[in-house]
Amino acid sequence: MAGERIHVADWKVKDMFEKSIGKGWVLRKIAHAEHDAPIGKGVYWDEHELVGPAESQTIACPDWEWADLDGDRLVWAAKGKLFAASVAMNGLNDMVELHDFNAMQFEAIEAPY
Repeated sequence: MAGERIHVADWKVKDMFEKSIGKGWVLRKIAHAEHDAPIGKGVYWDEHELVGPAESQTIACPDWEWADLDGDRLVWAAKGKLFAASVAMNGLNDMVELHDFNAMQFEAIEAPY
């Protein structure tokens, strides 16, 4: 996985990582570290995009909170749900929702569990 650090401004840094996901596509993760993050984001937050075989094939994935390969498929989390899709020459195919975690609620449990 390649990495690059970009200093945007004082107290604002982007670390960019790229990982080949097959069929000429690259998963790009942009890890932000900033004190004036957008509403709903913390000091550290990530964004993702898919870069195709042709540079013009870039697909922004602004809702993705996490993404990685699981064997030959790409998996990602967005809006409290886990998704998966196969990677093809034209992008992602056969997208499926694996699980919706939105109904889950935090429950404090005192140790030992």
